[in-house]
Amino acid sequence: MCLICVIKLILLNCLLQKFLTDLSASSKRIEALDAAVEEFMRQGHSQLDKVQARQKHIHQLWDHLNWLKGQKERSLEGASRYLSHSVVDSNMKVLYTCL
Repeated sequence: MCLICVIKLILLNCLLQKFLTDLSASSKRIEALDAAVEEFMRQGHSQLDKVQARQKHIHQLWDHLNWLKGQKERSLEGASRYLSHSVVDSNMKVLYTCL
């Protein structure tokens, strides 16, 4: 595997880790949305059907985003396994850390 490919893989992994951190923090927003919808339900909001439809749509998007996240993680795991089994020039050392 060429050095450029190794560097790209490392950078992608770092970006994915940062994205996963942001995604995890964003789950609180979904929880807040659900709490707000519950409050609207208790109040008998006049447009509750529209609010619940939007909530359902947001949940579908969230689920799809999480599915995509899993796909990307599996893809990078496969690439990382390939990297760890690849022969790298013995004079080169690859620093595999995120800054």
